[in-house]
Amino acid sequence: MSNRIDGDDPFAVIEGRRDGLLKIFDAGNGDLVYEMVLESPPVWDGMAAANGRLYLCLENGKVLCLSGNIPPIVNAGEDQTIYPMAEALLDADASDDGLPFGSLTTNWSKFAGPGEVDFADTNAVDTAASFSQSGSYTLRLTAFDGGASSYDDINVIVCRPGDLDCDNDVDIHDLEQLTVQWLHSGCDDSNHWCDGADQAASGSVNLPDYSVLVLNWLLGVAPACPTNLLAIAGDSQVSLDWDDNTEADLAGYDVYRSTTSGSDYGQMDSGITVSTYMDNTVTNDTTYYYVVKAVDDDGYKSGYSNEASATPNTGANSGVIVWSGPFNTSVPSDVETSGTMHEAINAVDDGRIGQTNTVNGVTFTGASLLPNSANVDTLVGATTGDADYDALLGTIDYGGGTSTTITIGDGTITPGAGYTVQVWFTDLRYDPPRIMTYGDGLGNTVDVACNAAGDEDFGQYAVGTFTADAGGSQTLSLTTNGFGNAHITAYQLRTHPGS
Repeated sequence: MSNRIDGDDPFAVIEGRRDGLLKIFDAGNGDLVYEMVLESPPVWDGMAAANGRLYLCLENGKVLCLSGNIPPIVNAGEDQTIYPMAEALLDADASDDGLPFGSLTTNWSKFAGPGEVDFADTNAVDTAASFSQSGSYTLRLTAFDGGASSYDDINVIVCRPGDLDCDNDVDIHDLEQLTVQWLHSGCDDSNHWCDGADQAASGSVNLPDYSVLVLNWLLGVAPACPTNLLAIAGDSQVSLDWDDNTEADLAGYDVYRSTTSGSDYGQMDSGITVSTYMDNTVTNDTTYYYVVKAVDDDGYKSGYSNEASATPNTGANSGVIVWSGPFNTSVPSDVETSGTMHEAINAVDDGRIGQTNTVNGVTFTGASLLPNSANVDTLVGATTGDADYDALLGTIDYGGGTSTTITIGDGTITPGAGYTVQVWFTDLRYDPPRIMTYGDGLGNTVDVACNAAGDEDFGQYAVGTFTADAGGSQTLSLTTNGFGNAHITAYQLRTHPGS
């Protein structure tokens, strides 16, 4: 470790071919107090200190952050279920390493819930909270040491009035519990207000408590969990869709999000009255995980829906295409017919725009897909046995440089629906054969040759399937392999059967 110089390559560390070594010395006595191996050498003049941290820029583009300050450790306590007349007694804990300033402040807040929350002391770790209405609440304790902060959450369920066993239903079991406690006195927090029976908080169980139970008798349970949640990525956005709940007393939905699958969901929005949601607060290339809860008119919430995830990206109109092929072009039955045709386009020169060719029952319309067109007479006297298929394969569009994109669907495809795309490439220049790479703009590609191996007459095609994203369109990327301009002969877009 002490000798980082390689005799055979003495400039390896300086020029980034080896790792580096960071050493920290005591400024008072010169003693070595710390050392660590760096995965890459630091850049020149790439060190800075701020807020008790040392920042070091490395040659590989990473920024290393070293800090002596450990964020506070927070434990908000155990989840609770309480009766409407009771307070939640919060028994929490927060500790710190004393850095950077030797101070630690704490604060309680309501993170989620249907009503207002009143804390006896918002800055005390041990305090009490009262609630304006029944329902499910998330309370958050945040600690800050002057340089770093952390938090922990607890869930508090406030049972609905008359629901003595807190099962979200006021029924015969609650009447039985009330009967057991009938005419008991001395009810208070110490005995959970006589096990929930003292609904009127009078100190005894009597007729007013019976009235509360009767008024809430058989009002029903919390809503069912929403189902079939789907998350669809776009450019700096994610759209959500789920099945409608059918409860008559449904008030709406709450949407939650996390960057960790299965945990740490934070509430994004509440009171959503439709079963769709658009999240425009995302960062591209980050994966987000979503769940939804249903909420009724009394503020009772369902459990979480299924989790759905999406990774927004700059390919705003791009679902992930799963490719198969390439396949050698040969006969009209090459043309896919499963599902329903959404659009079918074949490349044509300006004089044939709008011309149609019907192949295997699919009608292709002539259109300019790229800046230039050419009639290449690809078949060189051979035939597929179908004059329209011969005509479709005999024209190409080209241009846009070595890499470009076209948009298919153009705002008309349905987000979340399944589609099939089929793309053809033909060209006379087959020695060596030209190869086009088609993809979704997200790195999922297929190579298609202008002529099949050993056959100078026909080109190739490929088939891909994808689920449409939120943009209503699909990106098709076109990249050449060693020649000047992108080419395409034709494509068709079809819905999956049942979509």
